[in-house]
Amino acid sequence: MGNTCCGCLIGEKDSYSYESNSRTPLLGSPVSIPESRVATNDNFSSARRYRPPEDRKQFESSLEAVTTIETLSVPVSSVDKTFKDQANLYNELVQTYSNLREEIHNFKTYFEVETSGIPVLHECFRILVRRCGYATINIERKSKTFLYVSYNPKDVSEKCAVSPEQVLKPLEYYKNACKRAGDVLQHAPHINDSISVIVNNEKGMRREITKADLPGDKGIDGMKAVMSNITKLKQMKININTIQKYTELTFKELLEASKLFFGSNC
Repeated sequence: MGNTCCGCLIGEKDSYSYESNSRTPLLGSPVSIPESRVATNDNFSSARRYRPPEDRKQFESSLEAVTTIETLSVPVSSVDKTFKDQANLYNELVQTYSNLREEIHNFKTYFEVETSGIPVLHECFRILVRRCGYATINIERKSKTFLYVSYNPKDVSEKCAVSPEQVLKPLEYYKNACKRAGDVLQHAPHINDSISVIVNNEKGMRREITKADLPGDKGIDGMKAVMSNITKLKQMKININTIQKYTELTFKELLEASKLFFGSNC
């Protein structure tokens, strides 16, 4: 039993078509996926499995350490807005990253029984492909870092090999995870760059506080707030690097595991 899958994952063009040739089935025909093509392949397993125990533990700890960050108020509106705007962009990125981790977690919960409680993505997809039966699942690599997943819920419900919920829910989490990963990888570099610009302009911001000629302790408090916020921005950069590293690994796993829908023919 196999599913029809349209689209191809190789390359980085804007859109792809899964064309028929000697290696690929006719579009619209059920793709039979032999057991040998969906058996465990260590190359597709989580990259984190190959990290030395201490490195893996440290990396996982860094993932948990990523949190939202609020900047202190600065008594010069233009400087305060610069920090607040940057914090908002960073916090939105953290939220997307958190949502990505949640989507992956929820996806894996649907395969805990078959994987003895250790649901590696590749194994989960191997099981999902079988569950899909003859349903059509469309997967397109829209850009270097974005996989687009689409399907007809009615088609899946009618043609899947198990109860529809055991297919539709993980497909939904899979689709959402691809979107979250794409969003993170698209925006993280730009946010990181803009933070660098602000950090490098610390002296300029201090001058703005001095030029404002604030009364009493406001000037001192303003300087302290700028220094504190710069420290927070530097922590944001560290966290963004962690977010990018996790998301790049996750996207690679999603990309490789998605090839199982094609019987590894792409």
